[in-house]
Amino acid sequence: MKSIITGLLLLSLAPVSAQADFLCTYKTYYGLEDDGFLGLGTKGIDIGKRFTVNMDGETGGEIVGDFEVYDDGKRDGWAFKAMQREASGESLLRMLDPQEYADKEKAAKLNKERSIPRVLYIQTFEEGDIKPFILYQGGSLNTGTCEQL
Repeated sequence: MKSIITGLLLLSLAPVSAQADFLCTYKTYYGLEDDGFLGLGTKGIDIGKRFTVNMDGETGGEIVGDFEVYDDGKRDGWAFKAMQREASGESLLRMLDPQEYADKEKAAKLNKERSIPRVLYIQTFEEGDIKPFILYQGGSLNTGTCEQL
């Protein structure tokens, strides 16, 4: 019963896809290899999964957490660029248990730890409705395509 309630809560927190401007599909995963090169990863558990994002940086689907938009890509030759500072699930923890979130943040500051932000880049200036994207964090990145809705 607890898992059903948690699932319903998660669904209610996810943005509605009708508000989305892009429907994106993961195509590849690259990771930093021991030899210093980016290699086509075998850990690509996201390959084939989809997510939505709107021009305000709100996401749904396989990406959890919203992005801060730096450029909406509406100017000629510019791309949609956004950054997500919180780790996946942190915003949900903040809502469900503010004290646990505050304790975790305090411990991170004391230990000088912080999440590496995820950056989403969609080449909105490309011709047609299909736009390539890259989503990177630390030593790994995902690429794919976004369909402009």
